This record gives sequence, C-alpha cells and structure tokens, in this order.
Amino acid sequence: MSSIDIRTTQQVSITYELAGLGDRAVAFMIDVLILLVFFGLITWAFWGVFRISDESILFIWLRYVPLMLFFLYFFLLESIYYGQTPGKLLMKLQVVRADGADLQPGDLALRALFHLVDTLGSLGTLGALLVATSPRQQRIGDMASGCVVIRTKPSRPLILDDILGISSREGYQAVFEDVRQLSEADMLVIKNALSRYQQHPSTVHRDVILHLSRKMAKLLGVDPGQMEPVAFLKTLLQDYIVLTR
Repeated sequence: MSSIDIRTTQQVSITYELAGLGDRAVAFMIDVLILLVFFGLITWAFWGVFRISDESILFIWLRYVPLMLFFLYFFLLESIYYGQTPGKLLMKLQVVRADGADLQPGDLALRALFHLVDTLGSLGTLGALLVATSPRQQRIGDMASGCVVIRTKPSRPLILDDILGISSREGYQAVFEDVRQLSEADMLVIKNALSRYQQHPSTVHRDVILHLSRKMAKLLGVDPGQMEPVAFLKTLLQDYIVLTR
C-alpha cells in the first residue's frame, strides 16, 4: 500500500495510507447510486406535480440538472462532513490536504468541478488511470486542489507491538507510569516523529522532536530532567508498551 507523510498544524509528520483505485471506485459507485435514486425521485415528483409536457424543458432538465446535482452532491457533502461522502464514509476514506492544512471550500469546489472532466467526461477512464499511476494516487481534481484521498482505517490494523517489535521486558521498571493516560494514537504520533527524525536528522525534524517532548512532558505533568528529547520520547514508548500489555 502507498502512503504519504502529512505534517499537521502542530508540525508533526504523520504517515497515512493512500486510498487505492478499488476502494475509491467502490465509494464513487455508492455515491452515484445515491445520486441516481435522488434524481429519479425529484424527477418523478417534479413532473408528477407540474404535469409538464414541453420537450425542450425535459431536454434541459435531463441535460443540466444531473450535472448540477453531481457537483453539489460532492461539494456540499465533502464540505459538511470534512472530506467525506456517504460512499467514502462506508469505505473508510477521506479527502485531506496534502500539506496538512484544513480543507477550504475552494479546494472541494475544484475537486467537484474536475469530476466533470476526469470522471464523467471520460467515463471514469482518465481518473482511474491517474489514480492507478500517479505517485500520490491523485486524479486531476486532487492535483488541482492539492488534496489526496486517504484511508481512515488502515488495511491492516497497526499497533505499537508491530512497530516496535516488543511486548514486554522482564524486570523492566517503568520511568513514567502516567503514560497510561495516553492513547495508542498518541504513541503512533511519537513513533512517526522519531522515525522521521532518524531518517532525516534535519533542524526542522529536530524542532518537531523538541516541541513534541515538551508537549508530552506538560501533558503528563512530568519532568524529563537531564534526559535528551529523543531519549525521553523513546522511554515513553517503552513505558507505554510495558505498562499496557
């Protein structure tokens, strides 16, 4: 599975699994099915109530109303539900900004607008080809808006034991027992930050480690003393594994 590192507003890099073509296609088909049912119902209601027989009005209705509904469906629902539609929600997918910033209405409007090009305009061929071959698995709408589609639930559950390769240590004495109040998601953030720093020991990643260590110390109400930030965060990981397993 392809993945992407996204830096949060707290300047912490988190790795997300990118949504594959299959999952995105199923989510899209679910959304299209919902749209078709909704369009059928409003068409039946409109023509049943007004008894319109003018063929020119029927032509306009069938040509332009579906396009308008298609655009509004994706734009409004992804705006209201933070990058998700019913199809994406069912498939555990979400649209996010690749730079970690909050989604803006303009981003989602671009994505919805380009659906008319890379999805409807090519019967899905262009969008599918780009998602399957581009490095970030993006269609044109994603590229234009600076967005990616991620999995909100990894294809294989990720736990700390998998990452660190340990479950306990005989005779190990935990240093910071209050670490129990943190969640596994918190620990994964720490692990990702450490991994990024070890792979790319730049000043930026060093600053992330410093910020994260101070934040964890304040959150837990502990004093790392003379312990280096990297050692402090690694100790928190080890303590968490031992105390919660």
